[in-house]
Amino acid sequence: RVRVLCAGDSDASVEKATVLRLQDATQAAMSRTLGAKVTSRLLQDSAERMERMRPEFDASGCRAGMSATDELNLMSFGLFRTLNTAPELESEAVRRKVLLALGEALIQQHD
Repeated sequence: RVRVLCAGDSDASVEKATVLRLQDATQAAMSRTLGAKVTSRLLQDSAERMERMRPEFDASGCRAGMSATDELNLMSFGLFRTLNTAPELESEAVRRKVLLALGEALIQQHD
C-alpha cells in the first residue's frame, strides 16, 4: 500500500532532472558492479514494477497527476523493491559494492 508523503511547497522543488540523475547514477553503478546484462534485466524488472504501481501512486498523490517527487518516490520504491528481491544481490558484499558505486556515481555527477 502506498503511503502519501506530502511536504507542501517544498515538495515541488524536486525537478524531473533529479529523477533522471538518480536513474543514470543507479544504472552506472549497477553496470559497473553487476555487468550490463544483469543490469538491463533488473532495470527492466524495475520499470515493469513501477508501471504496475503507477496507478496507486497517481491515485494517492498530493495533487492531480504526479509531481517530480512522486516520480522519484515511485522510481525509488520500484527499484529498491527489485534490488531487494534480486538473487544477484543476496550477498551483503555485492549489495555493499553496488551502494558504494552508486555513491561514487552520484558524487561524480555533481562535480
